[in-house]
Amino acid sequence: MHKMIVIKHLYYLLYINHEEPFSSVRIFDCRSHTWRDAPNMTVAREDAQTVLLDEKIYVMGGCDIDKYNANWIEVFDVN
Repeated sequence: MHKMIVIKHLYYLLYINHEEPFSSVRIFDCRSHTWRDAPNMTVAREDAQTVLLDEKIYVMGGCDIDKYNANWIEVFDVN
């Protein structure tokens, strides 16, 4: 499964898979029709939740909270 967040003309695609954890983030630019890599999340995740607030993408859960409690939530600033 993928989580997609749209901000202006950019699509932020987070790979959130129920079977295998991923840390990849890709960005699709609608104007140029090109993909580029964004910085990876610090923890591979599966079945995480995402929310967009004040042009920041918050990714929560999807990892072992006991092992990764400092990184249970990550914030990606799109600016």
